[in-house]
Amino acid sequence: MNLGKELTELKIQHLYRSRKIVEDTKYFPMININDRELINFASNNYLALGESINEEVLGNLLTNGIVQQASPLISGYTKWHKELEEKLARMKGRESALLFSSGFTANLATITTLCTEKDLIIIDKLSHASIMEATKYRHINYRVFPHLNYEYLIKMLQAHRSEYEDVYIVTDSLFSMDGDKANLRKIREIAERFNAYMIVDDAHATGVYGENGSGLVNRKEVVDYKKLIVTGTLSKALQSYGGFVAADCQIIEYLVNKAKPYIYNTALPLVHVFSGLKALELFSTKQNQTKLWKNIVYFSNTMNSHYNIELSPIIPIVIGDNEKVQLMSQKLWEDGFFVPAIRYPTVPKKKAMLRISLSAGHQQTHLESLAQAIKRHI
Repeated sequence: MNLGKELTELKIQHLYRSRKIVEDTKYFPMININDRELINFASNNYLALGESINEEVLGNLLTNGIVQQASPLISGYTKWHKELEEKLARMKGRESALLFSSGFTANLATITTLCTEKDLIIIDKLSHASIMEATKYRHINYRVFPHLNYEYLIKMLQAHRSEYEDVYIVTDSLFSMDGDKANLRKIREIAERFNAYMIVDDAHATGVYGENGSGLVNRKEVVDYKKLIVTGTLSKALQSYGGFVAADCQIIEYLVNKAKPYIYNTALPLVHVFSGLKALELFSTKQNQTKLWKNIVYFSNTMNSHYNIELSPIIPIVIGDNEKVQLMSQKLWEDGFFVPAIRYPTVPKKKAMLRISLSAGHQQTHLESLAQAIKRHI
């Protein structure tokens, strides 16, 4: 492969990516990049729990240490890992849970470990890249249904269910780029009809939706389905790092014994475990969740004279053209807002967008100013 030619082609197509050096993140939602202070609308820090977490986590680290030197199956699994897994399982309404090094790894490990060459996975087209990555494994049989098109999903199952031992319907609950929601009640009905498993990535919904931030899966019409498997991450509203899967005890036991990304990975560092535990404690206060939803409603009302946007913490402004979306992002940068341009392959071709991520940390003046800037430039 000619790497130089490939990189040049990316630049020509306005698809080249480079990293921005963030110099200060202490005072969220402000962010300092290249000596410029900006209002950050690019973070998944939906609940802005940082200041409430930091002091307690630091105290726990000073008391218990920070060094983690082994995999969970050797000596890396502590009582705090166990406590966090138990609390995540309860939050998602499952019997048990298992921590992974990231949400990406949790999805990849769950699908590639549970699914055999005798099984089929059927995936919503706009599901997270970690889910789509699993389809590259040789033993994975898969099909993709159009985004939120459940009639098409039914037709797929009618045509192919009898050919496979087990079938897994896989979807995000809250889609990470478009900010829309899967109809989990409908998927549960379909899964039950065809005796299929559901694998739901609840990463972006956790902390945002549901009682005490339990997400979109912990609703009666969904959570009591025995074949429900939930994946998620600690790196968004939980403001930590790591991933997890929550399911019945037998599935978790199987993953412990068979999932190579779990067996051969160092256990999640305690700093992330302590952060996750504290965030779950703060979820129950509901204060930040309430503030986030006030911001979501306010921004939606402010923007809806120009755009019909969903009530969601993730707001896509679809531009289409790669060069134009980069120009719009740069104009917002010059106005003091960090709103990234999202391009292929993160979104489909010709669907380049500005992705706005709202947080409880934003003030209404931030939201009003951003809305006015968008209306000026687009």
